Amino acid sequence: MIKKTRININTSKKIYFKVLLSFIFNQGKDYKKIFIQKLKDFLLTDNLLVTSQGRVAAYNIFKVVISDEKNEILISPYTLPEVVSAILYARGKPIYVDINLKTGLPLEVDLDKKINEKTAGLVLTHLFSNKEDILEFNKRFQKKLCIIEDVAINFGAKIDQKKFLGTIFDYGFYSFGVMKNLCTFHGGAIFSRDKDMLNIIEENLKKNIDYPIILSLKLFFFCILIDVMYSKYIYNFFTHYILKLSIKNLDNVIFAHPFKSKIKNLQSIGRVLRKASDEAKATLFDIADDYRHGAKVNTTYKHFKDRLEIYEKENFKYNIKVLNL
Repeated sequence: MIKKTRININTSKKIYFKVLLSFIFNQGKDYKKIFIQKLKDFLLTDNLLVTSQGRVAAYNIFKVVISDEKNEILISPYTLPEVVSAILYARGKPIYVDINLKTGLPLEVDLDKKINEKTAGLVLTHLFSNKEDILEFNKRFQKKLCIIEDVAINFGAKIDQKKFLGTIFDYGFYSFGVMKNLCTFHGGAIFSRDKDMLNIIEENLKKNIDYPIILSLKLFFFCILIDVMYSKYIYNFFTHYILKLSIKNLDNVIFAHPFKSKIKNLQSIGRVLRKASDEAKATLFDIADDYRHGAKVNTTYKHFKDRLEIYEKENFKYNIKVLNL
């Protein structure tokens, strides 16, 4: 994969050229068949359908899960508005459930309280977790309610060599949008453990309106624009030469993402030290979490420790404040 600065679209010039040819020679259906088969081979399941978008995949699952008697979908607040809209369009009612910060899964105590006779299912948004916690959650709740996996940002993640996220519970939906692990510009996929339900969803999809080709072309050229503007040289030109000249006076700077580069660290601090003459001081806020699992220390915290060593060597004065969440 080509390394890019900031925003990265997981594609290449060769792919742009192939997609453009597919528009010209109307090869979409041929490529779709190839893509579906490759997707099935990769995820090790035949129970898959592809859609025009991830939100369309979610909507079509909700459509068969929700009924007049059971219309409540339990969902994490850490999700996109499009998923909530898909529940509403399918005549459902979203019910929010707290997150367990240790496992990244729904908080079981809260989940037990929210499950009732109107519960149609649970959207399990994969944020961060591990094999043991996922399997334990599955063991406890698989017979209590229908579980729908949201794997929009986790395509390719798996708990063992034969089981991928999105294929563990009753349903799963994927997104292959612009910034996703697997980018098809727009697109999504549906998994259903029950083949009969998958057939019903497939019939429903046939009634859908095709994704407009004009929107596909707009997205295609928008992606090219992003790739050009965020290429290494253009991005560096704007951030280094333009912004450095326009942002002359800074009071504060915040580090809130993992990095350990000494050069990047000192350059950022150097910018905030270019103060106006009447300013007394400049302040750096270096924020890092320590969400470790067992003996494993996360990358964010490791990089924070590396930055502390830089501050020590440069004789910067600092105070550490610990917040217990």
